[in-house]
Amino acid sequence: MKNFKLNLFSTLFLAVSFLIASTSYAQDFTTVEQKLEQLRQVVTSDLTQADELIKELELNTNELSIEQQGKLFIWKAVYFIYLGDHELAIKLLKSAERLAISIELESLVYRFQMTNYLALDEYGNALQAAKKQIKVIDHIVDPSNQRDVYIRMANFYYNLGAYPSSQRYVQKALHLVDDPVTRQVCFLKVLESANAFEIKANGNFKELGTDQIYMI
Repeated sequence: MKNFKLNLFSTLFLAVSFLIASTSYAQDFTTVEQKLEQLRQVVTSDLTQADELIKELELNTNELSIEQQGKLFIWKAVYFIYLGDHELAIKLLKSAERLAISIELESLVYRFQMTNYLALDEYGNALQAAKKQIKVIDHIVDPSNQRDVYIRMANFYYNLGAYPSSQRYVQKALHLVDDPVTRQVCFLKVLESANAFEIKANGNFKELGTDQIYMI
């Protein structure tokens, strides 16, 4: 009887300990996610706060999940983009790419890779990043996220002077618009007009391939 009580007590103790540990882990996980979300929100508007959040998260890097580590690399890269250190941002994004375990994270990585390579006038690398982005677009589940990627691709190709390619992504983005009166729609309409003007004015642009710009 005594042994039974001890075994019962031991079982209950382990069960309670597991519940406490699980609750503690859930709270830590939530705290990390909250800090990563805060970092995402402030990284383009408050670099001082972003720096503080990055340092806090880096104190416990080994405790972060793979996905959380990937997110930290991405938002840290964005932080350095805004500081003008594109070389370091690219290194961080390469680390993030190795840890990107979801389509959404992959898409973010390629988005900022494109931005950085364009800033460094590395058009070949920018197009390679765009090629990767194109491969994952159709696998993005959320239509609003898919629309945002199309908008970025349209803007990317416009900046390269590849107006037919830009126009193609403008149309794809417009097909996914819910509200016809938004800033995004206004931007797309302006970009649509700009593309149409350039195509008509030049008339010598072919569709942009994934490896290079073809002009004749």
